[in-house]
Amino acid sequence: MKHTFTALAKGEVNREQGIIFAVSLIEMGVAKGHNLIIDQVTLQQVMDKSKVYDNGLKVKLNHGSGVEAICGRIKNIRVLGDKCVGDFHLLKSHPRYDLILEMAELQPDTFGMSVAFQGNPEPVPTGLAARVDEIFSCDLVCEPAATEALFEEKKMCDTDQREREGKAGDDEAYLGKLSSMLDRIEVGLETAFKKKGRCWKGYEPVAGKTPYSDGSCKKMSRGLLLLQSILKKKVELEKHYRPTKSGAGMTKAGVKAYRRENPGSKLKTAVTGKVKKGSKDAKRRKSYCARSAGQMKKFPKAAKDPNSRIRQARRRWKC
Repeated sequence: MKHTFTALAKGEVNREQGIIFAVSLIEMGVAKGHNLIIDQVTLQQVMDKSKVYDNGLKVKLNHGSGVEAICGRIKNIRVLGDKCVGDFHLLKSHPRYDLILEMAELQPDTFGMSVAFQGNPEPVPTGLAARVDEIFSCDLVCEPAATEALFEEKKMCDTDQREREGKAGDDEAYLGKLSSMLDRIEVGLETAFKKKGRCWKGYEPVAGKTPYSDGSCKKMSRGLLLLQSILKKKVELEKHYRPTKSGAGMTKAGVKAYRRENPGSKLKTAVTGKVKKGSKDAKRRKSYCARSAGQMKKFPKAAKDPNSRIRQARRRWKC
């Protein structure tokens, strides 16, 4: 199970109804400890997977495990810009009801939301991105050392120190090394499995043995199976994501694959053509350009590099 920590976005606190509106659940960035990228797909998955809870996604205090730890639920979960938000409905009978509301009003620098979810990371051009197969809760935790303000709109508290220092350029170097490593793995696998057709799936030829004779094949080692899995991911990555020089972002095949795995998702490809003023495409372009402008501020090195993925993506969107 993975957790992220995000400061609550500024919203209205309604004491009478016991609701904190537009609470920020998770934001785009890098999740500290996991070194996983939180991207637009992650936000969409958090929203989609939360829909299985008809009465809202439960909220617990400090990731507690008992029934008494449940202090409310998150309803009306949606994606707004570079974050996923929802309305926090507190249980009026919970002993911490008044305390939580008072802290939200008077001490917004002392707590925030942490999403608990499960899923296998997916390789993306800038590293590994968090993917959500199942979401369990969105919990209220106290992380004063990780955030500056409860109501800070674009502050992600569980953020890798390297990213906070604006060293996004290191990600490009890491991506280059990763790509080089995968290329070497691919060559090695092609050499190792030139004659794999004579062995069953999951088996490999034994050196020095006559083909099709007893003992001529053996089970692949866990290492080779892992390398095959990595190579498969590399092929999927190339198919589902555009290279930087082509404008970055997801391809049509990538979007179709995601929507097939997440029924009901409205994820779409970039708006690259001419658009009419006030149209849906015009609004999508305006929204993306505003979000990516915020990302440019978070990654100053990438912002200065005309060949970085974010600069190329903005160019493709015609920002």
